[in-house]
Amino acid sequence: MTSKNNEIYVEVQSRDYTMRGMLHRPADFSAARRYPAVMLWHGFTGTRVEPHRLFVKAARRLASEGIIAARFDFVGSGDSDGDFVDASPATEVEDALAVLSCIQAQPGVDRTRLGLIGLSLGGLVSACAAARSQQVKALCLWAATAHMEERMNDRVTPEGAQQLEKFGFFDYGGNRIGRAFVESAARVDPLGEVAGFRGAALVVHGTGDTVVPVAEAHEYSAALRACNPTLHLMPDADHTFNRMEWETELIETTANWLRRKL
Repeated sequence: MTSKNNEIYVEVQSRDYTMRGMLHRPADFSAARRYPAVMLWHGFTGTRVEPHRLFVKAARRLASEGIIAARFDFVGSGDSDGDFVDASPATEVEDALAVLSCIQAQPGVDRTRLGLIGLSLGGLVSACAAARSQQVKALCLWAATAHMEERMNDRVTPEGAQQLEKFGFFDYGGNRIGRAFVESAARVDPLGEVAGFRGAALVVHGTGDTVVPVAEAHEYSAALRACNPTLHLMPDADHTFNRMEWETELIETTANWLRRKL
């Protein structure tokens, strides 16, 4: 059973918006001590919960290892302020850096032991944020996309392209994807940015991922070669690790790696 005192609702300001999330603390938490802290970043059109409550389970597992875990909704997603039509990879990197600054100031956080976990687009965002902040010690990429422009091309149908031209957004499963998102996706260069990262890196990807090709895990590993990254490929696993055994392997691999690296 998880104590309510160890799972805390938190708000962070980013770009004049309020971001909403949860902070998971170890059972022995004391403000007089210093704990490593990790932030989890969701994927495209996702939330701080993610499918099969993946982020909730991961955060609780990290807390059991003595790691403070924070999971937030990007601006325009989940419970956070804003509209998704105004979001983009660039704004999400800003959001991640805002939360990183806030978490460092939280009681009990060891500023020298900070980590980021990102799923899919959240992996791209985490890679860029880690490279820009220069304060991240450990970076975990889960099924991270390295080429968001290609992912957008996969999603824009001829009808969507017409909507984008006429209205400045297109309908994707009920989400309005704005022109700013499409343009930012074309500009962002996570592989180029993360090449400057000098912390520890873990890259996890399922070989059965049909959303983000497993080749992109190899691209991230190559870009991170100065970090001597750990590449963990999961046979047949899909994009969001939608089986109990895949979920367990993902969370346990990450928790054990972070215990060693933070």
